[in-house]
Amino acid sequence: MHCRLRSATLPDLGVVLRWIGSPEQLQSWGLSGTLFPPEAARIWSLIGADAGTAFVLADRTGQVVGFGQAVPRTGEEVHLVRIIVAPALRGRGMGRLLCLALMERAVRRWHPLVFTLKVFEDNGPAVSLYRSLGFREYPAETSGTLLAMSAPGRVPAWRGNRWPRAQEVSGPIGSRGSPGRPKPGSCPPPVRQRWMSACPWSL
Repeated sequence: MHCRLRSATLPDLGVVLRWIGSPEQLQSWGLSGTLFPPEAARIWSLIGADAGTAFVLADRTGQVVGFGQAVPRTGEEVHLVRIIVAPALRGRGMGRLLCLALMERAVRRWHPLVFTLKVFEDNGPAVSLYRSLGFREYPAETSGTLLAMSAPGRVPAWRGNRWPRAQEVSGPIGSRGSPGRPKPGSCPPPVRQRWMSACPWSL
């Protein structure tokens, strides 16, 4: 499936919120279950969404298949938050495409040294995905069942039809230079075609 990352809109969020079917699912998404059923305008304001930090992954027809935020916290850190994929497409690699697209956008805009995120430890598929992208647990920020994770501020390299294993993209964090800074060629090069066959998302 060819997809592209674009800035989210309020109607997009309305679509995304229909994927959340219970207070427990809303809490897993990072909001209080007391807000269920969620109302798009209220949630948009509550999560501080805007065109520069909130994004959707859309398929060739324009249908929204994923949502996430990439939020700069300091001059060296970008926090990934509220990652969600359409229920019908879960388990098909869309979460990976979404995360990589968010990381690529963040590297181009902010050049972070580190990416951070938080995930409930009982969300096995998400934890496995983040580890495969180079994220590691960060005990100092972990609270209860909510794991804090961090990864170098670069995009895992695209290598033919194989995604890199976690150990291939992990490394020391916090010092300028490798691997915190993106290296030339670490992100897919810009191309004229909106839909690309060699890369899973459109720039």
